[in-house]
Amino acid sequence: MRHIAAFLDRDGVINRRKIGGYITTPDEFILLPEAPEGIALLNSIGVLVIVVTNQRGIERGVMTEEDLKQVHRFMIAELKKQGARIDDILFCPHSTGYYRKPSPGMILAAAERHQIELPSSFTIGDTDTDILAGKAAGTRTILITPERKTDIEADFYAKSLYEAAELIRRKITPHR
Repeated sequence: MRHIAAFLDRDGVINRRKIGGYITTPDEFILLPEAPEGIALLNSIGVLVIVVTNQRGIERGVMTEEDLKQVHRFMIAELKKQGARIDDILFCPHSTGYYRKPSPGMILAAAERHQIELPSSFTIGDTDTDILAGKAAGTRTILITPERKTDIEADFYAKSLYEAAELIRRKITPHR
């Protein structure tokens, strides 16, 4: 059976971005308002939630892979407290390569691992690299942006992850 997935960027979609730096410890990780509710909504309608995140701070020596895993364990625990579940996390620690967005490598790897139907799935991000990766992988794209005024050509636009999840709910369950 093929699954529908939402491929989420992490920083700026699930949690607040750290201006000028990397989230290297759990205490720097702050969930965005409505992000847990958005993920829980996706869970409730049977959409796999997969985080795909560029994390070149590892390559730069700003953090270790274990630091990143600690942040991700914290994220999973905080989301679980609010009834939300992440089904998988893929990250790219390098500054170039097939797995680094805007290349579609992480999305394609997750699609193979989880038997995902890409044309029915969505990539949700807050930057052009997220949207380009989603388009290259053959998903529909949702740009998280406070304003609709942008040069980034996404399929859909939303102000928050919850709004994006509502949009997905309407697209895949139109008669409910």
